Amino acid sequence: MRKVEVTTHNKAWPSMFEEEANKLRDIFGSEIIEIHHIGSTSVNGLKAL
Repeated sequence: MRKVEVTTHNKAWPSMFEEEANKLRDIFGSEIIEIHHIGSTSVNGLKAL
């Protein structure tokens, strides 16, 4: 069985998302209309998997 670990909110998650989003923008350029940060790591104060 796979182990699932719930962690406390990490204030670095928004900036980590921005770094990854910028990489995608560099790769796909004008093909990308929008990129959204979704899921448990996008909610301030929420624990995440």
